Amino acid sequence: MKVLVCDIQGFVVCGEFLPKEIAINNGQQISHFLIKPSQDFSPLSQQDKKTARYLERYQHGLKYSKGFVSHHEVPEILNILADADLVYVRGHQKHDFLVKHFRYCPPKIVNLETYDWSPPLPKSSQPICMYHHGKSRICAVTNTSDIFNWIKNFMPD
Repeated sequence: MKVLVCDIQGFVVCGEFLPKEIAINNGQQISHFLIKPSQDFSPLSQQDKKTARYLERYQHGLKYSKGFVSHHEVPEILNILADADLVYVRGHQKHDFLVKHFRYCPPKIVNLETYDWSPPLPKSSQPICMYHHGKSRICAVTNTSDIFNWIKNFMPD
């Protein structure tokens, strides 16, 4: 059975979740992508700018304007998940984003937050990748590693 763990950090712009960092872990290898923004920062609404700055400073520490991969490539990146038997995520926003992407033929996507016995992710002070800045640096790479290790060690069969 092919099991993957996916974590996505992002921004909400105009009410829509936009991925900024995507990590996909198969237990042996992690694919990691830092996504360029779909629009510049300056035309964002004041509320979206405020939210983006908050996330940069206190949540994931990813700069809104940085990235290496075009946002147009996100669907192709997410298609890595298409042939999985099971995809684990942690968070309703991430789950809903993936379900929306795979609306016609989704892999089985499981949101671990829906289980009472699923522990919260630890807030790591040391992300695995180097793209995070600020006080709180929640990293998709770190999250996929933590989730995969937890599944391997504690998930009921």
